[in-house]
Amino acid sequence: MKQILLFLCAIVVFFQSGCATRPSINEQSLQDQRDDQAKKRSDAFARGLAQ
Repeated sequence: MKQILLFLCAIVVFFQSGCATRPSINEQSLQDQRDDQAKKRSDAFARGLAQ
């Protein structure tokens, strides 16, 4: 019983410390821009292979 309580307390502390939070809006938009740029480069590369 003690082990279960300690485990549950550890989970509560872990999630309250910010480990389960989403990235900020700036970080998310930067990641989206990087993903878009990578997709454009990949598409351009694929078009170059087809020719």
